[in-house]
Amino acid sequence: MNTIDTKFLEALRALKRPNIKWDRDLRTYVDCEVSPTVIVHGDQITVSAEGSLWADYYGEFGTGLPTIDPQLEDLARSHQGYWEWVDPGSIAFVQ
Repeated sequence: MNTIDTKFLEALRALKRPNIKWDRDLRTYVDCEVSPTVIVHGDQITVSAEGSLWADYYGEFGTGLPTIDPQLEDLARSHQGYWEWVDPGSIAFVQ
């Protein structure tokens, strides 16, 4: 990938996933939506897997195997690419 595909980047940042968060005022968990944490360094786009359900290297949140959210997989395929693990805490878009 020689230059950043801005349409891909916009679509990536627009993804949403249901989640919950602690509301200090209400003193309870409330529903919310989260987007992936996207890092752009030069011409590389990475998504953080740290503390997120977007990518799970150790399989702690379900399968016991490394998993990448299907929304991310579909988006990568629609832009003729795929995700590759950089390390247990991040994935990179490869085209």
